[in-house]
Amino acid sequence: MSIENSIAQVRDYLRQQNKLSHIAIEDDLDLIESGVLDSLKIMALVIVIEKIRNQAIELEELSMDNLRTVNLIRKNFFAAV
Repeated sequence: MSIENSIAQVRDYLRQQNKLSHIAIEDDLDLIESGVLDSLKIMALVIVIEKIRNQAIELEELSMDNLRTVNLIRKNFFAAV
């Protein structure tokens, strides 16, 4: 699966969880500050990312800053897969 297909799945998940089907989630939108992600949604997103990657995320990779924007999610979890 391509990186962009993976990111599209992440975006779809974020929209579904927040009932934002009509709103674009921009690459640089701060997902935490905007309220798209909270502590519970962050943990659920980690599970979604692991399923999309088909690979566990190592504890040292986990940081709110690594999940703050779509660009950071792409860079930190999909660029090296």
